[in-house]
Amino acid sequence: MEPMSDSGFWTLLWETGPVIKAVFAVLLVMSLASWSLIFLKWYELRKVLSRVREDRRALERPQGLESMAPRPGEEGEETPSAAVIQQGTQELQRMAEVDLEPAVKGRVILDCVRHALEDEVQAQADRLHGSLALLATVGNVAPLLGLFGTVWGIMNSFAHITGGADIVGSVAPGLAEALSTTAFGLIVAIPAVLAHNAYLKMLGSIEADLAALSSAFMNRVKERFSEYLTCPPAGPED
Repeated sequence: MEPMSDSGFWTLLWETGPVIKAVFAVLLVMSLASWSLIFLKWYELRKVLSRVREDRRALERPQGLESMAPRPGEEGEETPSAAVIQQGTQELQRMAEVDLEPAVKGRVILDCVRHALEDEVQAQADRLHGSLALLATVGNVAPLLGLFGTVWGIMNSFAHITGGADIVGSVAPGLAEALSTTAFGLIVAIPAVLAHNAYLKMLGSIEADLAALSSAFMNRVKERFSEYLTCPPAGPED
């Protein structure tokens, strides 16, 4: 049996019914969308990971807090690390102006800044995870959609069987077009699943670096307010 040529495949696809054509069209749109997201997400996560590690190293240096004024990312885009630093700085400035007793001021500042950093880290992680839902959806839906096209094509083929000896000849074209939807569904789904898993690993590294950046920020805050943290509680008045 000779393999089907490219022109034969396209001719076969053109002669399929409207349901199979619709399945192929949806799978093609899903493939284009997933590949676009794969390339865009790779660029975004690589840039974010590089920036987070750069800012973390800067904060880990002595007096790093003073040198880390909030600054936007490239082309004016705010990166997750810049957002975390800005949120921590704003909370630190707000709490530093609160009139509290020296015995409790340092600890209150540390608690408030720590909570602000944790909330912002979680918010940035959720934002970065958001677009991955499309890859997960494509990875789960594309094989099922291809299988639906296959089942529909097989049902349609057997429904048009006519009497006679050449049953295989009458069924084979329909089976070929039906099975091609399953193959196309897997072609669409496999890259999406691989990219989704790879990006989850990258996001884990980014979250770990954001947590390390938050710890470095807290260490610089402790250095700045060390006099409050070491201040003994006020005793009873004589």
